[in-house]
Amino acid sequence: MPKGTPEPIIQKLNAATIAAMDTPSVQEQLKDVGAVAVAPERRPPGYLHKFVLSEIEKNAAPIKAAGLAMD
Repeated sequence: MPKGTPEPIIQKLNAATIAAMDTPSVQEQLKDVGAVAVAPERRPPGYLHKFVLSEIEKNAAPIKAAGLAMD
């Protein structure tokens, strides 16, 4: 989501995403491709935000060392 997205919108989209992930049809599609739904403790927006920030921090040095840049 873009920075500054209002919290009620974030929560509503998160709830809709979780509801979709928990449907039998999505569960079956995930199973068909060898994937599983995200664990419930990893579903809140705050968790994802912290995870993305930690991945950026963890991978910034190797990306810069390789001379790569995001556009």
